[in-house]
Amino acid sequence: MSTRLSQLPPERIVSRAVTAMRELRAYPTWQASLEDAEVDPAPLSVRILTVAGRTAPRLYDYYIITVRRRGGVTARFAHRADTGDFLEAEAARTAAVLLPAYADHIEGLVSRLADGNPPTADVVWYPCVQSNSRFLPFWMFPIKGRPVYVRADGVIFDQLTFTMKG
Repeated sequence: MSTRLSQLPPERIVSRAVTAMRELRAYPTWQASLEDAEVDPAPLSVRILTVAGRTAPRLYDYYIITVRRRGGVTARFAHRADTGDFLEAEAARTAAVLLPAYADHIEGLVSRLADGNPPTADVVWYPCVQSNSRFLPFWMFPIKGRPVYVRADGVIFDQLTFTMKG
C-alpha cells in the first residue's frame, strides 16, 4: 500500500500551468495549440493506482490541467500533485485540430451499471494495457463490491491488465 503525499492546492498547480504555457508559447511547435488559449481553472486530481505486486518508484499523484480555446481542448499538462513539477504535456499539432474532450457522461454510464445513483469515484491511473498515457486516466467506481473503471474517453472496463513494464 503506498502512502499518499500531500497535494498542493489546485490554484498553485494552475499558476504553475500558466507559467509553463507562457514558456512553451515561445516555441513554434507549441504555438498552434497555445495561441489564444487559456488554462482551465479546475485541474483534475489523479491518484496513482496501487497495484498488488508492483511498485511505482517514478510515478506520483498528479493533476491534469486542460488548456482550452473557444473551439475546445488544445492541450493538457500534467503536474506532480505534491511539488507542482511539470511532468509532460500533450497538444494539438495544428490550430484546426482539437484534442478529444473527456467523456462528460461518465456518471450516467456508471449510474446505469449501479442501478441508480452512482457511487463516488476516484480518478486513478497506472500504466496498463487499457491506458499507457497519464492523459487517459480512469474514474474508478465501487459497484457491487468490485471496482469498475471508466476511462476518460468513456470506455468501461471490469478490470485492468498490468502486463506492461511500469
